[in-house]
Amino acid sequence: MPKVKKVPQRQCVGCREMKDKKSLLRVVKSPEGQVSLDFGGKKPGRGAYVCRDVACLQRARKTRALERAFETAVPAEVYGQLDLVAVTSVERSELLYKKQQFFQFFQNEGVRIILAVVLFLTAIVILKLTVFRRKRRPKAGSAARRGNYKGTRM
Repeated sequence: MPKVKKVPQRQCVGCREMKDKKSLLRVVKSPEGQVSLDFGGKKPGRGAYVCRDVACLQRARKTRALERAFETAVPAEVYGQLDLVAVTSVERSELLYKKQQFFQFFQNEGVRIILAVVLFLTAIVILKLTVFRRKRRPKAGSAARRGNYKGTRM
């Protein structure tokens, strides 16, 4: 039986729930005392984790959870960066929801049949325009006399 890898879990300082480490944002206080975001998860220093949820981030700001975790003041620019990341993750989740709705629409059998018919008709039109097109001889005139026509010989 293969071994199952453990997924690292961390506690969010906002909602106090245990979640996968990859789904959280890491805020780091470096040994020099500078507070910044850590997107890679490898910066040295003390780390605290926050959800990508806007409500959770607001709760962490209101309760001053990051300040308590680092025992120092967190600059406003760090909160601004967290807001940007949280908003983009909300937009991403909305896009994923719309994408799921779009694909669920095409799961309907009637829509599949309509799409198949449309694709079949476009394939026929393309074939008619390309393969079944006849080469037309120019009228006995200037093009045939000049030799610009590369069709059948006259």
